[in-house]
This record gives sequence, C-alpha cells and structure tokens, in this order.
Amino acid sequence: YTIEKLKPGSGLPREEQELLNHMFGSGSDSFEITGSYDPSVQSMASAFRGKLRDQWSGFISKGNNWKFWLLALFTLIVGVIALLVLHASFDGDYDLLFFGGFVAANLILFFTYARLIRKPSIEKLALRAKLKGFKMYLSTAEEKQLQHFNPPAMTPEVFEKYLPYAIAFGVEEIWGERFQDLIARAVVNPSYRPGWYNGSIGNFGSFSSHLNSSFGSSVSSSSTPPSSSGGSGGGGSSGGGGGGGGGGGW
Repeated sequence: YTIEKLKPGSGLPREEQELLNHMFGSGSDSFEITGSYDPSVQSMASAFRGKLRDQWSGFISKGNNWKFWLLALFTLIVGVIALLVLHASFDGDYDLLFFGGFVAANLILFFTYARLIRKPSIEKLALRAKLKGFKMYLSTAEEKQLQHFNPPAMTPEVFEKYLPYAIAFGVEEIWGERFQDLIARAVVNPSYRPGWYNGSIGNFGSFSSHLNSSFGSSVSSSSTPPSSSGGSGGGGSSGGGGGGGGGGGW
C-alpha cells in the first residue's frame, strides 16, 4: 500500500498525530507499506500503541484494586512458609490443627478481598454501554431495526466517517453492504468512489472486508521482524492508500 498525505493534519488525537509524524515527519508526502518487514513501520506501530496506553492506562486500571491482590498473594506466601516451619517444629499430632487453621485463615482472606475488589467504575460501564450501542448500530442491516437508534441518514460522508469504527468492531462487511444497498437503489450515485482510495472497489461490502484483511495483514507483516530460524515475510498488495478514522459522535 502507498499512503499519500492529502492535506495537513490539524486537531488530530495524539495517537493519530503520532502516526502522521512517523509517516510524513521527514517531509515526504508518501509512505510505503509493502508487507515486508520494515523497522519504520514497526516503530510507528509501537509508538501508536504507546500513545494509546499513555492516554487510557489510568482509565482502564481504574476500579481494579490490583494492590490488594498483591497483598493477598504476599500474605498467602508468608502463610505457606509459616505452615512449613511450624510443621517441621512440632510433632505430627498438631498437623491437623495447623492445616485447619491455615484453611480457615485463607477462607477469611478470600472473602475479605473479594469484598474489597470493586466493580467496574461507572465511567467504564457507561462507555461499555455506548460502545455496545454503537456496534449494534453499525452491524444492524434491517431498516426497521435501525430506526431504534435514531441514526443519521446514510450518506457517503457517514459511510466513510464510521468505516474505521466498523473495522475495529469487526462488522465492516455489514456496514459496507448497507452502503452498497443505497447504491443499488440509486440513492447514492453508482459512480461514487472514496477520495482517499485509489484502486478497484466493486461491491462496498467486500471492499470493506478486503481493506481490513489486506491492509491489516500488510501492516502486521511489515511491523513483525522475521524469525531467526528463517521463513518468508508476508506479501504486500498494491493499490491506493487507506483513509484515517474520523472522530466525533452522532
């Protein structure tokens, strides 16, 4: 794939700005992803994931009392060591007593920490509900069912805007077929082609699915170093560059 810079990037999320900087930071207006290992693609992918972690790690870990689990694990280890020491120090008559005490202590510990571990935060639950609803909207093919979501009218702009999200949710083929249906009914001009893609499209359902699998495979192969034992890398595919995901809600 050849990705070409069509316009300056401004107001992008930090992770998207990071991608832009890696691809076009040297002043070039094009970037090649061939499907063969390329350290620059690996660096770009790592930086992208790093930006996402920096932004969302606090939110993701919110509500997870992992420190309590560390304390419980430490206490359990100390208890096991103490049990072994006591077992070696006393006669066998006390084995059952020590074992019973150890089991009782661990049960108390379990129920105590089960109570301390909090449920997911309200923010997480709210975001999860929004994502679930958005996925349902993107993956719903029946017109009557769509009306429950009070969706925006499907236009080329809406299709392009939400295509990256459909790919992320794994429902890009359904999303593409919905747009293809508008073309079949002449609601959208049959000659329409996305301005950010240069290549054969055909059916938008299969195009969306192919874009995900082909482009994703090329990025994966280009960002994965070849194994030391040998083997061939993934093959690249020719054609136009992919488009970036637009933000915003509806």
